[in-house]
Amino acid sequence: MSWIAVDDSFSRVYSMRFISKLKYLCYAASLLLIFVATSISFIRFLPGENIQLYQHVRPRKQLVIFLLTSTKTLPTRGRDVSLTWGRRAKDYRELGSIVSPVDVVFSESADTSEYGISHLPVPDVSYDDLYKKTFSTFHYLYKHHLNDYEWFMKADDDTFIKIRSLLALLNNPSINASEPLLLGRKGGSWCWGGPGYILNRRMLSLMGPYLPYCKKNKRFHGEEDVMFGECMKYALSQALPDYQNPGCQAIPGGNGHEFLALGHNDVLWEHFNEPQYTFSIPYSDSSEWSFDKAIALHTVRGSMMYQLNYLYE
Repeated sequence: MSWIAVDDSFSRVYSMRFISKLKYLCYAASLLLIFVATSISFIRFLPGENIQLYQHVRPRKQLVIFLLTSTKTLPTRGRDVSLTWGRRAKDYRELGSIVSPVDVVFSESADTSEYGISHLPVPDVSYDDLYKKTFSTFHYLYKHHLNDYEWFMKADDDTFIKIRSLLALLNNPSINASEPLLLGRKGGSWCWGGPGYILNRRMLSLMGPYLPYCKKNKRFHGEEDVMFGECMKYALSQALPDYQNPGCQAIPGGNGHEFLALGHNDVLWEHFNEPQYTFSIPYSDSSEWSFDKAIALHTVRGSMMYQLNYLYE
């Protein structure tokens, strides 16, 4: 065998090895490019860039609760919420989860970070114009957070909410999420506003486009909870003309006494530490109300907020 033949054979082997290594390098480079492209896409969809697309990356939470408040009541009622059930909501964890399934926010233009609770940048209004703030807040959630939550709840800042019990009810698998739902204490087609009412994502998706119209039209100017119910009827009549709107409904699977509303000085508060004590309340035919059955309690102010928080810890 000549040196030329040996050299030629060696060259062929070397070339084959080189081509094989080159293939592996190409594969590795392709994987690296895919990883970089995916990372760039993820970063582009962070909040402030394209929230609608980013929502497909992070898991959807179960509930957001926004509280109607003001700069006047933030240092008192707002702080009380932040130190009681608001903190409990932030710390709540379901089995296997590293984040809370519920967010609590203030519907308030002022910075509320000192209370440990975020705020939604909606215009402030007078007490007589609370319907405007409600319409604005739900519209803000519709535009920016529709796909972030399954449920959207409105309540006043002097409401106490039992987070664990509420989440358990809303997690009922028998609830038909494809139906537009407004849940609360029925007052007609509308729900009582003080202890709060809850929309599912389907309802907010249908109402969202019509909320600015309701805010501007005098037909929907008046008591906040009643006007929201009227706006709901209008929105559904436009979005789903053939749909038979049932109006406000009790939470499916609940006891029908979840949303308790009492005056701040009502004598019934004397029985708050007697959970099984039953009573009747104005505007209700039932005599089966109790603090144990209630999930959202209104009107709760001052030390009562802390006493309830200790009792239902």
